[in-house]
Amino acid sequence: GLEKSISSVPFPVFITSHGRAEIAHLNWEASHVFGVPHPDAVPGSWPVVITVVEPDEEEDYREVWPGALLLTLPKKKRGPSYVRWVIQRLCTRSHEEKKVVNEKRSKHKSRLGPAKRLPWCWLCDDN
Repeated sequence: GLEKSISSVPFPVFITSHGRAEIAHLNWEASHVFGVPHPDAVPGSWPVVITVVEPDEEEDYREVWPGALLLTLPKKKRGPSYVRWVIQRLCTRSHEEKKVVNEKRSKHKSRLGPAKRLPWCWLCDDN
């Protein structure tokens, strides 16, 4: 049931970081963080780690952490409350964009799929 599926799904980990590309602790793939993945583990069976950065710092983080999954904020210098709000919005009301082809007019249109909601996520610092 729902209780079992919720307890078996790893929820995403958001790491907020600001001005610390060179010294941020973002190596969450290390075995001491979540343990060593089971050899038969399939994608989606371990937590997704997302680093949240300011738009004007994205290049710095990509240079130092090329393999990191980054969420770049839409606006800069709005403070920690804004960062938490963006994460909350992402987790509570995201939509998958679906391409729709109109064969009569051969134009591509988009429509939003159903809302995706996560009941929980982790929010961590980069230190």
